[in-house]
Amino acid sequence: MGWEVDDTNIGQNYLAFCKAAVEDTTLFNGFKTHPHYTPILSHVSKVQGQKYLEEIDSDLLQYKHINDVYGRPTLHTYNSYEIDPTSLRYIKIVSDIRKFLGTDLGSVLEIGGGYGGLCLFIRSILEVTSYSIKDNKSVIPLVEKYLKLHKLELNTEQSKNYDTVVSTFAWDELEFDEREYYLHIMKESKRGYLVAKNQKIEQHEWPEDFIRIPDTIIGDYSIIHWNRIK
Repeated sequence: MGWEVDDTNIGQNYLAFCKAAVEDTTLFNGFKTHPHYTPILSHVSKVQGQKYLEEIDSDLLQYKHINDVYGRPTLHTYNSYEIDPTSLRYIKIVSDIRKFLGTDLGSVLEIGGGYGGLCLFIRSILEVTSYSIKDNKSVIPLVEKYLKLHKLELNTEQSKNYDTVVSTFAWDELEFDEREYYLHIMKESKRGYLVAKNQKIEQHEWPEDFIRIPDTIIGDYSIIHWNRIK
């Protein structure tokens, strides 16, 4: 994937750390709080976490701890339990996906997979036939290692046709031509869910049946969702 941050110090530190964490158990065990990792991922604040919590369907909170077992995340107290606010973000996204797209997602492509956290929640809560992640080649081994701990594997077959396409925040980090490439895949899909900066969204032409709504938690961001199977 063509990242806009590839040539920045933050991006280079992040990619180098992802590589190192796959081989070094000590680094992996604390990767969610490492200073070379958190500028890119695992940086949701406690306040943002509370806002996400307020928008989550309450029945999904039974899954709240599944993502906090590995990687030593920073936990904050909400109500009577401790949880990583990044996990609350992921659960809120799954809550949205269930509301807009339904529970049966078929084959899924996630553009920008982080460490596999959203994948973990989607596959624990919703129905999926296969799950693919497209990301920088330095990142995928870390994703695979993390998901393997949860007894999950990625679909590695190459395809341009997916039932569902998901991308949350990674869209902003892609170069323009790369976004156009994935937008074509989105247009061919049955359904999907995207969270991105308004500025990046407005650089592209979107189909009329792609519904755009403001992100109520992060200013200057929007959510785009579409579902052609109803």
